[in-house]
Amino acid sequence: VGDLRQEYDRLAPQLVKAGFRVMVADLRGHGDTSVGWQSFDVPALASDIERLLDAEKTEKALLIGCSISGASTAYFAAQHPERVAGVVGICPIRRVPFTGLK
Repeated sequence: VGDLRQEYDRLAPQLVKAGFRVMVADLRGHGDTSVGWQSFDVPALASDIERLLDAEKTEKALLIGCSISGASTAYFAAQHPERVAGVVGICPIRRVPFTGLK
């Protein structure tokens, strides 16, 4: 279910070198995150994106995600287009029906 933030260890420095500010995070329940989450679905993961952006005082971001995190970035973009500069989905999961989009 998704990748750990270390999957971006090679990409992140290249983006920084190109002048981007980079934030990487583990999916809830993975890596260094806490356990005991009640939901691991796409809307829940998308809400974590909002929390990260808010915590880092970032109004708008280019989102990159792989697998289920790719799906959550697309979901977040549909819910909050004003906060998204673009989305890069690396093999994003998409389930039918993909509900909850405005």
